[in-house]
Amino acid sequence: MNISRLWAVAHISLWLVLLAVFSCISAPKIFERGPAATPARIGDESFHSTNSFLEFATGAKQASRPLIAFFDLAPPGAKILVLAREDDPLSSLLAKVSAYLAWPHPVEIVDLAPARKPRINIAALDFNSAAEVVLCRVDAPPGLAPGKRLGAGFELVFLATSKS
Repeated sequence: MNISRLWAVAHISLWLVLLAVFSCISAPKIFERGPAATPARIGDESFHSTNSFLEFATGAKQASRPLIAFFDLAPPGAKILVLAREDDPLSSLLAKVSAYLAWPHPVEIVDLAPARKPRINIAALDFNSAAEVVLCRVDAPPGLAPGKRLGAGFELVFLATSKS
């Protein structure tokens, strides 16, 4: 018997032994414990990802549906203004999740990061063109009515009723 055939037989034998050990020892444990270890369903599964992102960034649980309900208050086609800071990862995450959940409304995300060039003057923003303002870990501009808090650092301000 030549050496290459000997190595092939040894290699196949090793894998057969490993498969037998797995089948006799590990597989029964997996089948025994597997069904007990399945994760319990939590909350609304249709918004699992966005709920997870919002909870991570704000601490608010199951926040996707209330956020969508807030956006539904705006007239169809009305613009949503999202104020955030791109230099703050949580603020940026909140802005992008808000824009995603605001669909089909048009969304304008305004970066208020101090290092942004050119720097945005918050007093110069046109709040009359927006139906709603979302504040993502930024301070409310002067003169903006207080809004509804949805977790830490996340505020929703409805403006459409003041426009007639």
